[in-house]
Amino acid sequence: MKTFFLRKIRTAYNLYVNKPVGSVYMLHRVAPYENDRLAPNENMKVTPEFLEKFIVDNSGHNIFLSMNQVKEVISGTTKITKPFIAFTFDDGYYDNYHYAYPILKKHNIPFTIYVSTGLIDGTAWLWWYLLEDIILTNESVLLSNGLSFDCSTRSLKEKSFMEIRKIILDLPSDNFNDRLLQLLSNYHTSPEIYNSRLMMNWQQIVEISKSAIGTIGVHTVSHRRMSALTAEEIIAELNESRKTIEEKIEKRAVHFAYPFGTEYEIDNNAIDIVRKTDFQTAILANGGLIRKYDKDLYKLKRLFFADGTQNPFRK
Repeated sequence: MKTFFLRKIRTAYNLYVNKPVGSVYMLHRVAPYENDRLAPNENMKVTPEFLEKFIVDNSGHNIFLSMNQVKEVISGTTKITKPFIAFTFDDGYYDNYHYAYPILKKHNIPFTIYVSTGLIDGTAWLWWYLLEDIILTNESVLLSNGLSFDCSTRSLKEKSFMEIRKIILDLPSDNFNDRLLQLLSNYHTSPEIYNSRLMMNWQQIVEISKSAIGTIGVHTVSHRRMSALTAEEIIAELNESRKTIEEKIEKRAVHFAYPFGTEYEIDNNAIDIVRKTDFQTAILANGGLIRKYDKDLYKLKRLFFADGTQNPFRK
């Protein structure tokens, strides 16, 4: 009974007092769908057509802000008269440059891309695409640890993908690439080809950073689960990735996104370490709308953006 009343009080508080003021949307890729691929990876896409339609449909009802401006609104230094929308992209995929950037430039929409420097330089791998190809081309998958997965149907392939993904995320952080290759050693693997095929290069990143609408943020070097890293490893990831980005774009990089960004991949230790840096914001992968009294700039919430996403501020 007590829990019921507390829930009612919290709902009323959020409805009448701590009202939503805006949305920070999380995107990864903007590209046409490929029907022969697996849903866990394809779900990270939004089509160019839908992105542009969403912008056009909501331009009169919202204001579109950069992460610098979002920080000012949350801090109370800037007042707004309409709910805000902020677009953020994780990792640094080439289609952000090829498809999304021209649309955003056409409509003068600010955006932030959180770049994982290892994915750009090829020292970290897009193993989720490597895993997808192994599963798509095999009726069953046998890992080097002896675990076998039935991949004989589409639904079983997607189930196996998520189960193996969890195993990969749980690999120790030291010598991660070697451990990954060992785990998948029953299959021919060339993980580096996915980086060159799917990621932006530094020239494209610099071009975006020099535009009036593009902001480059930090997303670590290796895109590893921060909850699996030691404090020293987290600090090294933050410092090295930021240093690389700032040297390339010749600007400060003051906004950070936690890799993966859910409670499983980040913990209070990781968040506390980020708080001690001079990043101005740090953002999660989920959590919902930004509300009036959401003042923690190191645990900013986002909404997942996908085809069919409805603006919660439009009735």
